[in-house]
Amino acid sequence: MQLTQTIPLILRANTATDSTPLRVREVMPLVIFAGALYGTAMGSFGGIGPDHWLQMVYSAVKVPLLLGVSFALTVPGFFILNTLLGLRGDFRLAIRAVTTAQAGLAITLASLSPFVALFYASCGDYEWAILF
Repeated sequence: MQLTQTIPLILRANTATDSTPLRVREVMPLVIFAGALYGTAMGSFGGIGPDHWLQMVYSAVKVPLLLGVSFALTVPGFFILNTLLGLRGDFRLAIRAVTTAQAGLAITLASLSPFVALFYASCGDYEWAILF
């Protein structure tokens, strides 16, 4: 499925009746790309120069890693909770819903990255940048 078809499905909560539900392997590259885009904007405080590019790379790696690790840490507890509630048969659909929600979050963060970059470019105070 192409990226232009994937984003509208995610933003409509994956409820389109004329299409098949998105699989986790279709959604995760979007989470990685959109998270890296927002991480790059977050790492741009202090300017874009030869001494700050490494911070942008670290931040671009950090945001998708944060989303992925938090997902991986919560899945076992989520599985146990679903099993205890008798919903084990729907666990695959629940995981699909959680990954779609993470993709929606990553797309939202990526759409806010121009605002973050503009604020960082116009503000020199690090405390204000953290507050933003």
